[in-house]
Parts: sequence; structure tokens; C-alpha cells
Amino acid sequence: MTYGCQMNVHDSEIIKKYVKECGYDFTEKIENASLIIINTCCVRESAEKRIYGRVNFLKKFKYLNPYLIIGMAGCLVQKDKKALFKKVPHVDFAIGPQEISKIPEIIKEARKGIKYIGDFKEREFIGESEKGLIEHPYQSWLSIMKGCDNYCSYCIVPYVRGHEISKDYNIIEDEFKYLAQCGVKDVTLLGQNVNSYGKGLEENINFAELMIRLDKQDLIPRIRFMTSHPKDFNEAIVNAIKNGKNLCDHIHLPFQAGSDNILKKMNRKYTVNEYIKKIEFVRQELPDAALTTDIIVGFPGETEEDFNQTIKLVQDLRFDSAHTFIYSIRTGTKAAEFEDQIPEEVKKERIKRLIDIQNDISIEINKKLEGKIYNILVEGRDKNKTRLQGRTTSNKIVVFKGDDSLIGKFVDVKIIEGLHWTLIGEKINV
Repeated sequence: MTYGCQMNVHDSEIIKKYVKECGYDFTEKIENASLIIINTCCVRESAEKRIYGRVNFLKKFKYLNPYLIIGMAGCLVQKDKKALFKKVPHVDFAIGPQEISKIPEIIKEARKGIKYIGDFKEREFIGESEKGLIEHPYQSWLSIMKGCDNYCSYCIVPYVRGHEISKDYNIIEDEFKYLAQCGVKDVTLLGQNVNSYGKGLEENINFAELMIRLDKQDLIPRIRFMTSHPKDFNEAIVNAIKNGKNLCDHIHLPFQAGSDNILKKMNRKYTVNEYIKKIEFVRQELPDAALTTDIIVGFPGETEEDFNQTIKLVQDLRFDSAHTFIYSIRTGTKAAEFEDQIPEEVKKERIKRLIDIQNDISIEINKKLEGKIYNILVEGRDKNKTRLQGRTTSNKIVVFKGDDSLIGKFVDVKIIEGLHWTLIGEKINV
């Protein structure tokens, strides 16, 4: 069971490979399980409550099967540490995100009835490849670094994921070749802030150079990345995409707030004007690229004028889509101590206004794609199982009619209707 971000999804793939090597197969039915591992998230309090609720729900299966092993991993474990066992005493082991490699050893001890609690120490380097069990045959993740050094005032991640540690290029290359050998055709390079890749490594290499090296190998047709931090996003990254063969034209660049006052309180380390200039350079060099962002509404001290500046930025820059969030207090962060918290009803009213404006922009942008032809990697069936689904290089979801023989293949699709989140298409017959 996985909660949280793409980094957690990737960590779960690694956990599943270890579990498989320990002799386990996978089941969709909880009642048949002899081992359950919950990979946790604590970015928001609501996620934390859901996870503890889920773990407590599993208690009855432990009573029905005393040999059932229940483990927890990830950021929530790192945050709560030993206190976790007081909340969920039926859990057999609990480890932080930097201790995943211990799972085979921990499972052996758990089979003997020995409980394990992680050491929660920070690792100073990444010394070996992290090859996971690929869940989606043609799409996967590749973590290029761990942790975060930015300490945004609202974010718990640096406290649970630790300081930034970049992987040695040779390790990344080894994992990249492994994914290619597994048939992966679309890979996403992952990091809390991929733009700062290379810091602390003996080799003088940055993120743009990393992408260029992987692109030149020409092993995986589509290479994506997330997430970027505006303060480290630079022209070299844009030029690498522009001149590359397999580097995708989608840039996700969270701005979080359109007010310099709020950005300073968030400790984001850039101004609105600096952000705008970077977006303008992207539009100049990559005119067909899709731009997406993250926005937080209702941060402590956000005035109506601050919020209106966020609205103006959205209207001026016209993102293809935006992930919008209501600010929620995270105990342990600096922002949790701010006294000028915004009432919930104000937050809800503001985010509704923001979403309505962004939805209109997204639809307008996607409508302009009608009639265009895109080369799509077919990933599988859509949620309703009635149509095939794939993505453009710019990460837009496209659905169209076709048979399962096309899954895993690249096909040309003409867009016949642009919707908010999805493009409706029809396959071009050669």
C-alpha cells in the first residue's frame, strides 16, 4: 500500500523487489496476505490520519492470522519514530525512507516474532543501485537524489527525507540501462529538487549535464523529470531539452504564491519577477512545451491583495494545468508557528476562485490542440476500460479507441476534442 508522492511510488517498487526476493507473491486480497507493508506519507495531516486509520483497520487481520507480518515504511515513520508503536502496537516493523535496503533482513527477524524499529539515521551517500520491481511495463521512475535542503517554511520533507544526497552518475547509468533492458520506454527522473543534482559529488556534474548524458545513450525514448525548484531552474536545463532527442517538453515548475511577501514567508528564495523571467525563457526556447505548476492558497498572512497577485500570475502565465492546495498546518514546520493563520472558509473561497480560473485556461489551451497529431506511447486502458490511454511528450493524457495489441507501442493520434484534463483522439491509420 503506497501513500504520497512519486518518490514513494518509486520506493515501493524497490520494496516489492526485496519482498519478491524473500519468496513472496502478491495478492489483491488482504485476507490472503502473510505480509503487508504500508509505505507512508506525512506531507499533510489528512494523509497521516488516513494512514493510521488504515493500519488500525488491519489489526483484525492480525487477530485472524497471528503469523501475519505488518510493516510500515516512509516519511510518517521517520516523523513519529518510536512513538508510532504506541499508536499502532500491532505493527511488527517500522523504518524510515533511508532504510529500505534492510527489508530482507527485517522480514527474516519478523518471521521469528522479533519486532524492529528503525535507527532513523541520515545516510551520507547512496552506494548502490536501487532496482525496483517495475509495476507498469513501459513506464517507470529513476531516483537521482534523496532529501531536500530548501526548508520551505510549510514543508515537512527536509525533516523526514533528510539532506540532499545525489547519486553517483555511474549508479544512475546502471539503473537507466536496467530499466531499458526491462522494456521501459518512458522514465521520470525523480528528486525533491532535481535542479540541484550534483551537489556533494566528487564528479563535477549538474542536472543539465546528467540529462544530456542519458539522452545521448538513446536507450529510453522518453525522459521526463520532477520536481523542479525555481531558484535552481536555469537556461542550461532548457537548452538541454531543446537540443536533446529524448528529453520531453514538459516542465513542472511550482511557484506556490504570486506575492513576494508570501514567497519570503515561505522561504522560497526567489521573487515573482525572477520566476516570470524563467517562464518567459522557456516559452521563447520551447514554444510547444507544456508548463504546469503547484499553488498553495491560504498561507499564513496571505491578504486578499496577496491572493489577487497569485490570480494575476496565473492569468498572465497561462499554465496548462496547476495542482492547487489549501495550506494545512504541519507540526514541526516553521509555518505551523505563525500566528496569522487564515480561516478555513476564506481558504475554501479563494481556492474555488483559483480553480475556476485555471480550469478555463486549461480548457482554452487544450481546445487549441484539436486537429493536431501527436505520437503517443500507449500505456493501457483508461479508468473505464473502454478506451486506450497514453501521453504526449508534454505529458498530456490522450484517450482513443483501439485494441490491446497497441499497448506498449507508439502510435500517431489526431486530437478531436480538448477537455480540461484529457485530450480525446482518434488513431491515424497508416
